[in-house]
Amino acid sequence: PGGRIVVLSPAHQWLFTPFDEAIGHVQRYNKRTLLAAKPAGLATERLFYLDSVGMIASLGNRFLLRSATPSVAQIQLWDRWMIPASKVVDRITGFGLGKSIVAVFKETS
Repeated sequence: PGGRIVVLSPAHQWLFTPFDEAIGHVQRYNKRTLLAAKPAGLATERLFYLDSVGMIASLGNRFLLRSATPSVAQIQLWDRWMIPASKVVDRITGFGLGKSIVAVFKETS
């Protein structure tokens, strides 16, 4: 009773690429679709996006690179520069943009 479930999901179906398929994603969610998938008996405590800078990179991959798998250099760029930048930009945007979505649901009974 009173427990919480934290859901981290890829965000925005329009960002879906062959990379998503390659790593097992079948769908991306936005706030509306994630709330629609919420099980009964849970209240929404928090709902926000993460990785705003990564969203721009994902757009670049979707429309320019069209890569099904990232290179080692791309992963290093993401880890070393984009994630730290997103930590700052996410706060500035109020966690309103991002390539990932996080929901915290709390049991109501």
